[in-house]
Amino acid sequence: MDKIFQLVMVSALIFIIIMGLNISNQGINELTMADRAPVVGLDFDDGSIDLKFLGENYGFSRDEFINESYLFWEKGLLLIEKGIGYLTRAMDTLHPFIHLPAALNS
Repeated sequence: MDKIFQLVMVSALIFIIIMGLNISNQGINELTMADRAPVVGLDFDDGSIDLKFLGENYGFSRDEFINESYLFWEKGLLLIEKGIGYLTRAMDTLHPFIHLPAALNS
């Protein structure tokens, strides 16, 4: 439960920092009459997703984004499965060499 709370708090802090950067950027734009892009932004238009990061615009079609996120998810699951398999083999290999205290052995 503590880990979830920490994750939520860190995520909220990052969100607040990003919002503060965008607000200060907007204020500077109004004072200098400049037209800078937001520090971090996300726009959803008809069938496209535009990610704005540090003044640069990265556009994706919705279908392309869904396909890429699906491939990312598949690769992530494959890496997790490989990691679990590696740890299982390592524990099986090291099992004869691990000596537990007598209290934990029973």
